Amino acid sequence: MFLIEDVDAECLADELRLELIEACESNNCSQSLLDQVAGSVSSAWKKDVRLKLIPYGLDEQEQTAILSALAADVDEGDDVMTDVTHGFRSLPMLAMMAAFYLEAVRGTSIQGIYYGMLELSRETGITPVVQLDGLLKFGRWIGALQQFEKDGDYSVFSPLFKESGVPHSKALADAAFFERITDARHASQKISTVQPAFAKIKELPIATLFSDTLSKRMNWFRKPTFSEKEAELAHAYFKRRDYLRALIFTQEALISREVEREGDGLDNHDRREEAREYLNQEQKFRALGHLRNQMAHGTRGNNTKLKKIMKDEDILKKEISHLMTHLLKSI
Repeated sequence: MFLIEDVDAECLADELRLELIEACESNNCSQSLLDQVAGSVSSAWKKDVRLKLIPYGLDEQEQTAILSALAADVDEGDDVMTDVTHGFRSLPMLAMMAAFYLEAVRGTSIQGIYYGMLELSRETGITPVVQLDGLLKFGRWIGALQQFEKDGDYSVFSPLFKESGVPHSKALADAAFFERITDARHASQKISTVQPAFAKIKELPIATLFSDTLSKRMNWFRKPTFSEKEAELAHAYFKRRDYLRALIFTQEALISREVEREGDGLDNHDRREEAREYLNQEQKFRALGHLRNQMAHGTRGNNTKLKKIMKDEDILKKEISHLMTHLLKSI
């Protein structure tokens, strides 16, 4: 908020100052008048000052207009600090939403949201300036959690861990990367280095609200056998409707189980191909493979049943659930 009292007398001509005061008192301020004031203040302060007339924010349309006005004067990658001291009590909430909006559409870095808490000055005579950054961080964690719950990608927490000084934040991002490309072995190795950091996470006021959920999501790496790890990931991706990864991890879990039975190395490509050929003798494993190929390559072929399955998510989900339940029951 711009206060005329904050402007030194030499910054504005008396006529302009009086015109602004009268316009504000009569609730008749115009953008053209603010542009004149901004020009005078910019010249005096040797800084670019922009004054914008914004609506009261009484409804969704006016609230959106405020966000649009802010975004119009913020450039890509700018550092932004916001003072919401003078204004309606709803302004801090709008400022918080504006901060998230600017981060999303402009890639800005919000350096702080400040509020002068006049109510606390009654005892000491000094008005404390409160930083509302904690709420901003809380919003970022909530956004990350929503994205995480949607697709299971825990790399969204990596920058938040780094910001909070939690060790191994890079390993968390690496683990998520390997898991997303269905490399469960390397993902498991990375997660094993991240787990000790959760003791540090529990010391953070905000992160403690989310650490248990994240830790539970990564518990698949604790399964005793590799086939069980992959089966756990298959179920996790199925719940998130990531059907292709669910099918891939189901296939790999079954192949790993066969290799484990023989005691061979899980990274032995030839042995895994032999296990695949052996499993192909079972009709349901072949059906799983056909379905996976349909999804991976985007082809529909001439199989009438597969065509029908691929045209309806409910049918597809039911078919995948049936195959997974049958094939993974021994793991």
